Amino acid sequence: MGGGSWNGKNFGGLHTGADKKQNSGPYSSDGYIRNPRVSHLDFVAGEEVIYIGSSKYKHNTHIPNGAKGTVLEKEGGLKSARSVLRVDFKEHGVRYVRKQLLQFPSDYSESLEDQLDRKPPLVGNQNYRNDSRRQKRANERDVKYQQTQENRKKNKEFREWRKSFLDDAELSLQTQLNQLKYDDTLSDNRKQEVSIKQTIRTLKKEGEDENKDEISALQQKLKDIREYEESVIKEKNILSEILRTKKSRQFLRNVYNRESYNNYLHSQWKNQDYVFQKEPSREYVVQPETEATSTEAQRLLLWGLYPQDVR
Repeated sequence: MGGGSWNGKNFGGLHTGADKKQNSGPYSSDGYIRNPRVSHLDFVAGEEVIYIGSSKYKHNTHIPNGAKGTVLEKEGGLKSARSVLRVDFKEHGVRYVRKQLLQFPSDYSESLEDQLDRKPPLVGNQNYRNDSRRQKRANERDVKYQQTQENRKKNKEFREWRKSFLDDAELSLQTQLNQLKYDDTLSDNRKQEVSIKQTIRTLKKEGEDENKDEISALQQKLKDIREYEESVIKEKNILSEILRTKKSRQFLRNVYNRESYNNYLHSQWKNQDYVFQKEPSREYVVQPETEATSTEAQRLLLWGLYPQDVR
């Protein structure tokens, strides 16, 4: 489509600066911004004004831009709009001019002072909120950094304590394993077991029925010896398996998962009692004197039956 003001929604046609308000930028009229709230009542007879119209008005007024004049009273017999003023431009004659094309001599300096007193475009309520939010985040960042430094210090102390604690735990497990390996009770039990078996065979030859109680007592001793040996072997296997995984350094036996492992270490670090089982997060109290609030219809619905269908 061609340029012009009749190009629908596409700006004003031509380009974005080709229609209205072409001279309202900060560099137009040497930075002067006209006050749109100036009333025709501000132009009193005898006031000095300056013509600021452009060349496109000259075919009507024949007044050059910058010409000075004096506001006059309107003639009684001539009707005109209240925004049109009668001005004496001396050598350019008495003309009727719209108030938008007139400017007081002090308007330019007042306009510049007003613009200098204004806040920058980026300073406003939103900017104040951004500044406060930025300051708040900076404060929180400092607090978070200090907290991070403290946490790092505590974590370092905990890691050093944990290393020495696990080293002691490993040494203790190794000592227990060595005691089980070189336990004199096993060798004594083995000798005792051989002796008991010989005694049982002798008693059976003499008569099993007559020596039944004695044989039963000796067999119970053999059972106790075997159970003790099995328990020692089981304990040795457990300790060997724990000590075999030195990379994980989980030399603790009274824990059951990672969370329990960490909780136990922290409780030992803080000299607190370790609770093996977690306490319930809620406390439930059953009051027997409380009556049921469900109705017959609700009980039917629990079984998938609608009350209106049940007779």
